[in-house]
Amino acid sequence: YENEYRVVLGSFFRDYSDKAKRTLNYDFNSLHGLIFGINTKMEDKLKIMSIIKKKCKENGREKFNFYQAYYSSKEKCIKHSLMNLLNFSDESKRIEKAP
Repeated sequence: YENEYRVVLGSFFRDYSDKAKRTLNYDFNSLHGLIFGINTKMEDKLKIMSIIKKKCKENGREKFNFYQAYYSSKEKCIKHSLMNLLNFSDESKRIEKAP
């Protein structure tokens, strides 16, 4: 129901104990957005957002969605909401319009 994908790396054919061997490639344009966990530190969010902003520029994307996970005491489950204050395309327009 979450409409997400996860990868589980098994060590049957390959040794993944070294962190460098756990790097996987994917098509950035197939990534719709990213959900920050409830306990993600702000400094980590900012680092990730900076990386995503750079990737968007490299791939000619103007839109990438960031979401924040939170616990809903009403529904007694973890939910997420769009962090809609972030918009990469607006930034370039503001810079162009500046006097």
